[in-house]
Amino acid sequence: MLSKPILNLHNYFLKGLGLLLFLISFKTIGQTAVTRIHTDWNGYWTSNSTTGVGNRPNTENNLLAFLWNGTTYSTGVNDANLTTRGITFNAQKYRALKIQTLGLDPGSTYFLQGAMIDGSNSTATLTPPLTGTTSTGPELASRLTDGVNGLTLGTGIANIKAGTAEFKIGTNNLTISGIEDNIPDLIVTQVAEPGGTPDSFKFVDASGATVGNQLSVSFGSVTAIGTYSLDLFRADNGAMAFTAAATRDIRIVGIETKSFGITPANAAQVDRFVVTFSGNSDCAFIAFNTSSLKIAELSMIKRASISSCGKLGDTVTYTFDIKNTGEVPITNISVTDLMPGLTITGNSIPSLAAGASRTLTGTYTITAADVAAGRITNTAKVTGTDPSLNIVEDISGQTYTDNIATVIDLLAPPTIGTITNASCSSLGSVVLNNLPSGNWTLERTPGGVTTTGSGTTATVTNIPVGTSYSFRVTNSSGCKSPSSAAFNITDQSSTTWNGTAWSQGTPDLTKNVVFSGPYTITSDINACALTVNAGVNLVVPTNVTLNVLNAVSVSSTGSLTFENNSSLVQTNNVTNTGNIVYRRISKPVRRYDFTYWSSPIYSSSYTLKTLSTATLADKYYYYDSATSAWKIDYNGITVMKPGIAYSVRAPQTYSITSGATYLATFTGVPNNGNYSVATTIGKWHLVGNPYPSAISADAFINSNLHLGALYFWTHNSPPNDAVAGDAKYNYTSDDYAAYTLAGGTGTTTGADRPNGYIAAGQGIFVKSSTAAPIVFSNSMRRTGNNTQFFKTAGDTESKNRIWLNFSNSGGAFKQLLLGYMDGATNNIDDNYDAVTMNANSYIDFYSISNAKKLTIQARALPFDNTETIPLGYKTTIASDFTISINDADGFFTGQEVYLEDKLLDKIHDLRTSNYTFSSAIGTFTDRFVLRYTNKTLGNEDFESTDNALLVSVKEKIVKVNSLNENIKEVSVYDISGHLLYNKKKVNTAELIIQNLQSSNQVLLVKVTLENDHTVTKKIIFH
Repeated sequence: MLSKPILNLHNYFLKGLGLLLFLISFKTIGQTAVTRIHTDWNGYWTSNSTTGVGNRPNTENNLLAFLWNGTTYSTGVNDANLTTRGITFNAQKYRALKIQTLGLDPGSTYFLQGAMIDGSNSTATLTPPLTGTTSTGPELASRLTDGVNGLTLGTGIANIKAGTAEFKIGTNNLTISGIEDNIPDLIVTQVAEPGGTPDSFKFVDASGATVGNQLSVSFGSVTAIGTYSLDLFRADNGAMAFTAAATRDIRIVGIETKSFGITPANAAQVDRFVVTFSGNSDCAFIAFNTSSLKIAELSMIKRASISSCGKLGDTVTYTFDIKNTGEVPITNISVTDLMPGLTITGNSIPSLAAGASRTLTGTYTITAADVAAGRITNTAKVTGTDPSLNIVEDISGQTYTDNIATVIDLLAPPTIGTITNASCSSLGSVVLNNLPSGNWTLERTPGGVTTTGSGTTATVTNIPVGTSYSFRVTNSSGCKSPSSAAFNITDQSSTTWNGTAWSQGTPDLTKNVVFSGPYTITSDINACALTVNAGVNLVVPTNVTLNVLNAVSVSSTGSLTFENNSSLVQTNNVTNTGNIVYRRISKPVRRYDFTYWSSPIYSSSYTLKTLSTATLADKYYYYDSATSAWKIDYNGITVMKPGIAYSVRAPQTYSITSGATYLATFTGVPNNGNYSVATTIGKWHLVGNPYPSAISADAFINSNLHLGALYFWTHNSPPNDAVAGDAKYNYTSDDYAAYTLAGGTGTTTGADRPNGYIAAGQGIFVKSSTAAPIVFSNSMRRTGNNTQFFKTAGDTESKNRIWLNFSNSGGAFKQLLLGYMDGATNNIDDNYDAVTMNANSYIDFYSISNAKKLTIQARALPFDNTETIPLGYKTTIASDFTISINDADGFFTGQEVYLEDKLLDKIHDLRTSNYTFSSAIGTFTDRFVLRYTNKTLGNEDFESTDNALLVSVKEKIVKVNSLNENIKEVSVYDISGHLLYNKKKVNTAELIIQNLQSSNQVLLVKVTLENDHTVTKKIIFH
């Protein structure tokens, strides 16, 4: 038996065969004989050493030429490119040998692919994808023959399964003159991590005996001549391996034929070339020099087609494109197809010259088995004879260079889109794309669940946790697709904290959140459901919210405590289990102060006495709406019910003069879901927020339109009787803060006013205009905004408001609100206007509309600066009082505001200073008027401007004329305040409005002049 010498490239240059072999291996041999390469990456790229970031091929990267033993040899891929670059080269032509199939070792064999072949450096997608769930031998082999002439460095296979590949040469097909021509015939390329057992190469005769020597090539010390960027994919399933855009170095050696012991004497014996893969081979391609080796080769492409889709009995048409891809003529060519029922027409080709091709056709009738599979997969074989009477054959492929089976889908399968895994609130779902037009039926495997519908995209829901799901689709014609790609639905429904880490990632609204170990809450937590296990004690700190879609469960030996101003917000109407502790700190109260409390929890043992154990026995009250009277709940035995508020006096131990906060501790099951409170028409009701979170006051009003304004009880400083009569602070008293959709009013100078939220534990008075119940729902609940009773905050709607204070130096105080906004009218609106409660012991202050005394009055837009608003007040003391602007928003931040004192015949600019006056005891409803223009303090120009602005209507054409000032802007509103027309930057003294879209009605025309003076005129549009 012939010896197998290891080729040492330090001192032995190989010559002559005419084969170019690119191997990608994790093992290297000695010194390389190739010292530079030229490729077509980015048009042209050359390298002779490792390359850095930005200079690494990442696409198909076809080999143009290489430098070997001092000479540059072209490969025939694009010699013109080399010439353009000024490269001097020895022109040759190399072509990849066609490997028909390769084996794979699951978990260790990989596809190699340039990082940008899939179009992305950050992700990795096998391109083209596998036709099935695992790769086939021909699919693996196709990565060794792709690219121009099969010479791409950008694709390959790593760790090819140990085995052999044979390439037919045929006797007498070696060119004798090429055996010792000093041109490299075999080139071995390694472009991955070197290492492993070397591969071996040999020539054999027709009987399989070795001709010459067998060589083994190792890459132990070959110097890298380039670096490229690639993605690696598992060959068994196409999944990404390692990281995207990894890098590997390129190493190349070259071999000539005589290194195998081939001489002119034994060359005629050569029949085949054999490569033995060791299991560590990382191969890109094997190619031959066409001027050195006369390869006898046939290649065939098999294609299939159907008219639209395929069903039982339909015909499939096949074409067989046969080409002589060798260098010698082939005769007696025929095609065989093992699929029963496939008939080939004209199946005999006498001969094909080198490079010639011929096409045959065939037909096939779809069977029940094909319908069951949804696709037809098969291959054909072409056979011929070379001039040396050797048999030449090829298995059909999708290109001339591969042997991948021909597949035709009877109907295109669905493609898998977005997968949503199972959460605590829902099963999984998947988006299916590429569905047929018209009606269709989907069938899920496993499970056999069917779904019908139409459209090219659909979302299939209610998929349980499971693996290897797939879908088939049947269209309205009865054609049925093969299965889609497989996908999994994983269980993402819960995550558990074990004291150290989360089991399924951090909590969110898709997961049940379980605490089985100690945990420190520092910020908001979102959960689908929340469970506190035995022995776990959680504390939710101030201003932190637990947002939970579903139920909260607390073990009887665990605890969940909410500190003051923290929140539990729930979405769905589900039943909670287990107790929480909810702590609420009141505003400072004195012994005789009452607080309106409601309970955020329910427990059959939680009474008013539990709420405040040190309160006197007869100082627990509830409000009886039927009799409009307070009733004593002696000794506080009443169980606190959701949605009901109670009045409880401060503990008897508290000071009479100095206020102190009170800590209420509520222990019970947290209230959740819908609650209702019965009402009596025209009666006041004391109700309260039933939840351990704030609720939106606007949402509450909009869900209870029969209630109107909300009234919040507040606590101010008591009268100081140390000095009788007019001592400082003598006249301060308790009062109600009011809130409507227009906003809220405060009760003391500098005090917060209701900001649009009703805090947990807060009680309020409301008056029902119907017998409809008062309702509370989870939709009213809000995250945060749960501070004690009131907190100043911005409004979310566009409103134009002004707050006026009425006070004296002794501490008497009353506030009113006047606003202009969408939704309001100039009549009484229960949900926007609030009548004064007249609860202040000393003073009252209000605006007057339709004979109603209003602490909050909302008026319609558009704003008319000619309006005047009557103001009234009541006082039980004779004193000096001050009227002042407390705050303003919207257009009131710049609008002139005047107070007219009819008694003293004065008009005072409240923008410049407060107005102080003296008053006797009594009620005064006609002394003061709020106005927005001043006719007595130098505003004659404005008065004349008003008179000099003319608005007329004729034949539905509105004409606006200004005699003194140019017009800046014009807006037209209907009487309900809807904007019908707006024109900015008029910049002329006249504006004509045509084609105004309005019916015959009264309209308001608001005109702003260049001096920013605004005038509103009423017209009858007809």
